Amino acid sequence: MLVKDDSEACEEAEKDGIPLIYGLEDVPNGVYLDTEENKEIIKEMLNKYPEYKKWGESNKPSQETNA
Repeated sequence: MLVKDDSEACEEAEKDGIPLIYGLEDVPNGVYLDTEENKEIIKEMLNKYPEYKKWGESNKPSQETNA
C-alpha cells in the first residue's frame, strides 16, 4: 500500500494530474476519473440502479432559491 486510504489515493492521483469528478449530482466527490464517457456511464447506471444515489448525497442540488 502506497497510501493509507482512498482519500489519500485521490489526493495523490490529482497531484499526478489525474482529473477526478466533483460536484456531479448523486456521485461522491473525487472517486471517478473525470471524462465525458465516465460521466455518461455513471448517469446511466444511476438511472438503472437508483439505490446507488445514496452514496452521493452530499452532491444534491441546493433547495434554496434566489428571490
